[in-house]
Amino acid sequence: VPALVEATRLNAAKAEVSVEVYCAEVTSTTWPPATFDLILLPNLMYTYIPTRRRRIQTLERLRTAAKPGGWCYLRFLCTDSSNTRARRFLHLIERVVAWSTLGNVECELGDTLDRGLFEHRFPDSKVVEDEAQMAGWIIRRSGEPNQNMDYVWITTPSEVPVLPTLR
Repeated sequence: VPALVEATRLNAAKAEVSVEVYCAEVTSTTWPPATFDLILLPNLMYTYIPTRRRRIQTLERLRTAAKPGGWCYLRFLCTDSSNTRARRFLHLIERVVAWSTLGNVECELGDTLDRGLFEHRFPDSKVVEDEAQMAGWIIRRSGEPNQNMDYVWITTPSEVPVLPTLR
């Protein structure tokens, strides 16, 4: 992570843009209100936040930290839409195991362990859009799944929204 922070600062300096970079536990950190113009949750970070309740709470904190008209970029994994019946059956087994071992007792359809890391795979961007709207964000643009990944641009209310460009 320190190398990524340094690379971000170097790229910003080359582009002659002023940036502040923060590395923090996104689900529990509270920032001062109206601090950020742009919040990025890149590299599928949103996928790694367990439970719908916790994702919405995180988005609420981020909305408060965003300036009026501020933007947030969410990137996440989508499920393969084939074989839904088998996926639901596997989810039932996962829930039984979670409850019997006092593991992830809030196990949701889409929760998986991949190489020992938790992931939540969304059926489509609509679910993420719903979570963002429940947290008070406005949906501005959603992507099309590309290799089971998708994205959503969300913003806080403002007079004239202008979509930021990423290079």
